[in-house]
Amino acid sequence: MANIKEIKRLRGGDLQVAAQANVQIDAEIGQKDHFRMETGFCREIISGWKLNMDWDSIGKRFIELCRLIDRLRSPGGCPWDAKQTVDSIKRYLLEEAYEVVDSVEKGDPQDVCGELGDLLFQIVFMARIESETGAYDVLDVLDGIIEKMIRRHPHVFGEAQVEDAEEVARNWAEIKKHENHGADSAASLLDSVPVHLPALMRAHRMAERASKYGLESGDADSLLDEARKDFRSLEFAVAGGGGFDQAMGDLLFSLAALARVSGVHAEDLLRLSNRRFQEDVERVEGRFKSQGLDLDAVPRERKAEVWQGIRKERV
Repeated sequence: MANIKEIKRLRGGDLQVAAQANVQIDAEIGQKDHFRMETGFCREIISGWKLNMDWDSIGKRFIELCRLIDRLRSPGGCPWDAKQTVDSIKRYLLEEAYEVVDSVEKGDPQDVCGELGDLLFQIVFMARIESETGAYDVLDVLDGIIEKMIRRHPHVFGEAQVEDAEEVARNWAEIKKHENHGADSAASLLDSVPVHLPALMRAHRMAERASKYGLESGDADSLLDEARKDFRSLEFAVAGGGGFDQAMGDLLFSLAALARVSGVHAEDLLRLSNRRFQEDVERVEGRFKSQGLDLDAVPRERKAEVWQGIRKERV
């Protein structure tokens, strides 16, 4: 029976060989809980609870995906895939993530399933590219996330006791802080919020992080007052007082923070408003199309009248 170190030595070699190795790990977590992992069939046992999943098929399909990507990147494979780099595919990773979100909001499970597959491909593809430089490989990715999730769920895999989801979130933040203890102590508490997040999402995350340290109000009434103040500044700017960009930006940030303490994401709310706006535009187009009219040929006044009518119908 091979151990984990022996399996790790197989990386970079034939994935099928690695899969055929019989691996079994029994590690006690606390007094009662333990994991057991076997190649071909992986079973997780936690306090007598068994997950009823076809681990064998899951493992085989994942290996097939890895082998498919290996073929695409290897000599005789796909020229386009072979020339890609981490920098060139990062935008596809982002696009696929947004397409997953879009599918979820459409409420189509089969579409979500397909988009998750596209996203998974990009993740494994990126790991394959990096494995060619020796930076990391897909096993490093899997090892890292498994270890992290076990470490951050001591109430599941250890002896910690929690009362509710809020306590889980507080413990998560504390564990994460200890994990980053070795980082530069001079770094800002906001440095870990990705700069390339969409602006409203990043505003949410930054306000959330700052509020945990008492630097941002967690009170809806206070944030509403702040938003009113920012709106007055915006009115002053629109009237010719100057400072429009800052006033508008401050208002958007205050509204994102207000949404956060109200239990929602401003990013999600704006995305839903975008969808409603799109639906209204499509209704206007459909109404004129049913009359045999092209939107460009309709007088502006008539378009405005129909547009206002449709917007009132939604309200």
